[in-house]
Amino acid sequence: MINSITEKEFQTLRAHAAIRGCVLHRSEATDGPVVFFAERHGQLHYQPTVAALRAFVAPMQDQKEATDQHQPSGQVGML
Repeated sequence: MINSITEKEFQTLRAHAAIRGCVLHRSEATDGPVVFFAERHGQLHYQPTVAALRAFVAPMQDQKEATDQHQPSGQVGML
């Protein structure tokens, strides 16, 4: 199944996205196929598959990791 993701996997992905300022939503399977939406900067981005959702979140993870590496010591939490 294209949109097969466990509840734990989705919640983990949702938490990673939330740390980076993005809110993830998904539809219920009871009313049709499961689809995903990512909300960021006031815009809603339709993600038709789990793979598309992961691809949307991945650059945010890379950007956050790069920012963390360049943050001077003593400046925790200040960007």
